[in-house]
Amino acid sequence: PVYGPSVLNTAAIGNISQYMDYGNIHDYSGGYNLTSPQIVPALATESLMSGSKPVVASENGYATGSTGQGMPNSVMLDYAQRLFFEQFANNVKRTMWYEFLDESNKVNDYWNNSGLVTATFQEKPAYVALKNVMALLKDQTPYTPRTPLNVSFGNQPLSEALNTLLLQKNDGSYWLAVWSDTSEWNPANTGVPGSYPVPAPSPYSNSMNFLGTYISSITQYQVDATGAMTSQPVAVANGSTAQISVSGRPEIFKIVPGVAPAAPGAPAVANPAAHWSLDEG
Repeated sequence: PVYGPSVLNTAAIGNISQYMDYGNIHDYSGGYNLTSPQIVPALATESLMSGSKPVVASENGYATGSTGQGMPNSVMLDYAQRLFFEQFANNVKRTMWYEFLDESNKVNDYWNNSGLVTATFQEKPAYVALKNVMALLKDQTPYTPRTPLNVSFGNQPLSEALNTLLLQKNDGSYWLAVWSDTSEWNPANTGVPGSYPVPAPSPYSNSMNFLGTYISSITQYQVDATGAMTSQPVAVANGSTAQISVSGRPEIFKIVPGVAPAAPGAPAVANPAAHWSLDEG
């Protein structure tokens, strides 16, 4: 496929969509947490040049190091996951991290520290996390649309936007990524990484509520500070409600639909098809 150029002034170039298969954005966030309100305008600006063609991001990412935009590995670990989830949720077809390998050991240069792997080939926690998340979410067979899922959430603090991405695999299981859209780093600060962090809000409790689909089991997955994947079961009340804890580090929930227990003297009834809806609170 032919990717279009990524330029700042797309209006000056105009529509050249006939020369490309995909539009192209470099929607760097300048070291801040990348959110939908930043991605949507970037896509709108790109459409002046690429028209209705699908869009990729041939560059994006974050950096460690001691520049203003450089951040601790713990923050890069969270922001890297959010980046790919946010881009996919906004219909960016493919996002490419810039770059794979740090260019040098100079900690005071942003571009020398934007790799997922250090200059000495040591995997950063963000690399390990992304590798494990991709392994968890991959599907072995071509996707076939299946029964949609209706899930809503309880209340959450107004200062912390709740973000979600709902996926489904061919085995019928749903995979729901949930995270709090909180800032963990101020790139305007300088000094040694970690000296001026934005205090991360404490995790808060929320509820997932399912309508029209009986849920037989839920498993929560989340990477730890090294990027290693952890998991634990989540209790489901009456096949319809689960209590969860939400934080700035994305959690991924494997949601398995089942058959509601039959009432005394009645046959078991399988899940009815439900109109897809995702209420973000």
